[in-house]
Amino acid sequence: MNWKTLNIKTRLHILASSTLLFGLGSSLMIYMIELHTQDDEMEYTIDVTKKSLRDMEVIGGKANVLASELIDWFNGLWHGQTLAYTVAFITIAISVGMLIVAYYSSNDFDYDA
Repeated sequence: MNWKTLNIKTRLHILASSTLLFGLGSSLMIYMIELHTQDDEMEYTIDVTKKSLRDMEVIGGKANVLASELIDWFNGLWHGQTLAYTVAFITIAISVGMLIVAYYSSNDFDYDA
């Protein structure tokens, strides 16, 4: 199989499948590593008390409290097992995007060098 002789649909299908394979494999590795290291590490988090929430609301309003919760949620996506889920979701989204582009691309557009 010569890469130069393949049309754009076939190339995108190969790229989508290899992206899916690599991304889901990475996600699985992250998940398994996190299962083994979960007992060893302790997470230190700042406890959000009613007083601190009240102070944040007085200083910046309800939007400040909502923004703080949004930032905490977004930061939580990049740690531990949720990182594995995030990588899997991003991988699937990219692969589906490539397959959609491959579906709507024409067969007449070939690269002949």
